[in-house]
Amino acid sequence: MRYITICCTILALSGCVHFESNPIPPSVELSPEKLDLDIVETASARVDFGIEVRPNESDSFANIEVLPGLKVSDVHPNSPADFAGIYINDVILSVDGVETSDVDTLSAIADKSRPDQKLLFVIRRGTAALEATVIARESHRSVPLRELYRIDPIASRAAYRTQIVQLSDGSDAAVIEVVGMEDNSPLGAVGIQPGDYITAIDSKEVTSAQELVRELIEDYAPGSNVTLTITSNGRRLEKQVRLWNPGRYIARVQLWPLFRYEFRPDPKKVIFQFPEFLPIYRRHVTDFETHHQIFLFFNIHTSRARPDESTYP
Repeated sequence: MRYITICCTILALSGCVHFESNPIPPSVELSPEKLDLDIVETASARVDFGIEVRPNESDSFANIEVLPGLKVSDVHPNSPADFAGIYINDVILSVDGVETSDVDTLSAIADKSRPDQKLLFVIRRGTAALEATVIARESHRSVPLRELYRIDPIASRAAYRTQIVQLSDGSDAAVIEVVGMEDNSPLGAVGIQPGDYITAIDSKEVTSAQELVRELIEDYAPGSNVTLTITSNGRRLEKQVRLWNPGRYIARVQLWPLFRYEFRPDPKKVIFQFPEFLPIYRRHVTDFETHHQIFLFFNIHTSRARPDESTYP
């Protein structure tokens, strides 16, 4: 009978304990295996005048009125507009005879124009109307993006690159090179270093960096143990790796109506209350304060000095 009572008590208390992850792992959006990085904006041959414009509104806050033309808010250095002598606060009235009172009109003119085409901008500067010759220039990204590596920021906290290496039999094979890792990466804890090659995870062959990252993030829970097959300095090794584990803490213990205990790590907060209903004693602790309350009438409050943030770098 005593044994049954003890077991029931333990089960009752365990049901009142609540654990939480510390901290909660962030979500990661996986990139596609194939990225379109070689697309350069030359197909459309869009031209660039090198100016930023906005509607030509009056300066009166009481009665805002849109006036004819587009006001130049910025002129890019060494741009066609800069070479043509257009200044900030000039008002573009027309381009090649087309009135420009709307931003979309100027965009449409740019889409229709050709590189090296001369366009006549009629601008107003103060009370003077001027004509500026703008030679359109092609707008494109001259150098496409280049992929460096794939990153697993959570499970292994490392970066990987797919490489093609030659095997001892003369054939080629795809392997995954470890190109870098954070100081707290679980790979470094087991001796894996940048330059090592990963060929399998839990005996399953992996042939691309993105495949490895996807496996680690989607198929394994935080804190899981995995076996990585690696090649290091010509030797084939198997490494047992425990993926990043956020850990857990006791967030709440409650046995109503006897007592309640709550804890939060960031920002720190600890609450202890006894009993839960009409407490005789209550203790509330934060990073810089401690508050004791007895019988709801007697209060003891202590404070700790906060750090001088003015000395932070």
